[in-house]
Amino acid sequence: MSLHPPCASSCARHGRTGAGYAVGNRLVDAYLAATGRTAAEALLVDHRDVIDTALRTRGASTGS
Repeated sequence: MSLHPPCASSCARHGRTGAGYAVGNRLVDAYLAATGRTAAEALLVDHRDVIDTALRTRGASTGS
């Protein structure tokens, strides 16, 4: 078994999701909360829009 599996699904199967997964999950959760969209509705949204919206929302909620 490789120390660095080639895909996220392999990592999840072996219990290694890491910090990257957690950060991505928080960004998506913030985006969905800010836009009121479901995951299915946001599936094809450009990643830059997701990140920008999530960070803008996070900054507003923390006063940053």
